[in-house]
Amino acid sequence: MRHAVKILIMSGLSVCASLSGCSVLSGDGDDNAGKSGAANSSTGGSSLMLGKGGATSSGGGGASSTAGNTSAGSGNAPATCESFAGIDPVMCGTSSVEAQIKTVNMMLVIDKSGSMASGLDGTETGVPSKWTGMQQALATALANVQNDINFGMILFPSADAANAPKNDLLKACEVETGAMAVDVPILSGASAVTAVKGALTGTMPAGGTPTSQALKAAYDYFTSGDGLTKAGDKYVLLATDGGPNCNSNNTCDNQPDRCTCVIDSAAAASCCNGKGSLCLDDDAVLLQIKALANKGIPTFVVGVPGTEAYSTYLDKFAEAGGKVNPDPTSLTKYYKVDATGGVQGLVDVFSTITTQLVRNCDIQLKQNPEVIDKVNVAIDCNVIPQSADSWVIDTSTDPNTLLLKGKTCENIQAAGAKRVDVVYGCATIK
Repeated sequence: MRHAVKILIMSGLSVCASLSGCSVLSGDGDDNAGKSGAANSSTGGSSLMLGKGGATSSGGGGASSTAGNTSAGSGNAPATCESFAGIDPVMCGTSSVEAQIKTVNMMLVIDKSGSMASGLDGTETGVPSKWTGMQQALATALANVQNDINFGMILFPSADAANAPKNDLLKACEVETGAMAVDVPILSGASAVTAVKGALTGTMPAGGTPTSQALKAAYDYFTSGDGLTKAGDKYVLLATDGGPNCNSNNTCDNQPDRCTCVIDSAAAASCCNGKGSLCLDDDAVLLQIKALANKGIPTFVVGVPGTEAYSTYLDKFAEAGGKVNPDPTSLTKYYKVDATGGVQGLVDVFSTITTQLVRNCDIQLKQNPEVIDKVNVAIDCNVIPQSADSWVIDTSTDPNTLLLKGKTCENIQAAGAKRVDVVYGCATIK
């Protein structure tokens, strides 16, 4: 499973119409290939032709090759562009540049505390429960991008928390360490979806909310565990329905505003006294998210119904994770799931996050163009005139990066594209 976080622009039916696959590839594109391309009424350059499950690229001569999965495309891949308006096929397409393909790895850190057994509608006994809704939503959202993103999962607290005696707060806050903490290691394709679904259905919600310990387990997996050698970009997605507790210190005696049992149920103000495990553990969570960010691992934060009273804290987590909700209409910086949205609300949030990773507007080129002012970009075979608000070649990176900007980027992110071609050899159309 291969993908470009910085280059995913095209995908399955499209790059991105369904965005089930994205990557930019090129053909061999030497001088002879370019001339051959002219003879066949096609031009060279870096082009994308994606079928679901495979990426096919064509060079100047029209020859094609497949990258990523070895399976053939679904037949939805667009045909090679016959021509590009304003570009002379005899003069252009004499060389091509291949875009770099990266893998996207995401570790799901999922809250399975006791409160996840309550209703997704915000009530205690509503149907479906938050836990059932989580299972359904993840199954749908992950299946939609299973050819684009590798997934793993850490559930917290540990399975033993379900067997904790009622007053055994330490047991209710347990999170395994090392490899034992990882319920599903990073896997690709349908294997990842099957394993995640199996782990979710094989457990029931119980225990506290040891968020910082779970994030530490994700950090360890990516920095010193099996995830260390995973090629590509790495992400964490934290989904929780409440404030983090399981604080190991008695930090909120006589501080009801930092006591989760008070915040959650208006219990007696002294319910946390002497019970650090019931105190907010937000500082430790921030430290773990920042530690991940310092290793180049961003964190998405999803708040399931029940987190409303903790919005201030989740907003801080989202900012520290570097993945603030970009929706200008959102009242929160984290990705909030409203109780009225039901399972579809969860699906929408997860889908919004995962498709971000395959609709990025930065395309890193494998090699630098020989002549920077003889580069043209076409989307769905239509040449996009170059300007600071449409696209630019960023020469500060090595290799260079094609940056789609303004309306060009907005259109890609909103509707996707069947293909993007980078054509070399003719003066850039302005």
